[in-house]
Amino acid sequence: MLEGTAAIDEVKLMLLVKTTIMLLLLCLTAGCTTLQSTPQQAYTYDIAAPCRTMGFVDYFGAEPDGTYFVSFRGTGPAVFSAPTQFKQCMQDEQRLHPYDEWVKKNWSVKP
Repeated sequence: MLEGTAAIDEVKLMLLVKTTIMLLLLCLTAGCTTLQSTPQQAYTYDIAAPCRTMGFVDYFGAEPDGTYFVSFRGTGPAVFSAPTQFKQCMQDEQRLHPYDEWVKKNWSVKP
């Protein structure tokens, strides 16, 4: 009877180990996938590069769908025009580098 119980425990242990390994591999795969930029995100970062160097941008980020968020630094009257200047710069860059053309030139499917 003891041998039968030990065999069942060993089977349960092996099943637990296999399940744990599979879950770990799944988590690692999902984690790597979420670390890659989307084409929209890469495009937003690329066209924002000249705008981010204007001197008043404190922090810039882009969401996977390409929407961006930005915070500005500074004091005095210049800081009040910073959001307008940044938005105008982004619009100019979008006109100069349309998304469809940028994707064809800069983006390839990444493994």
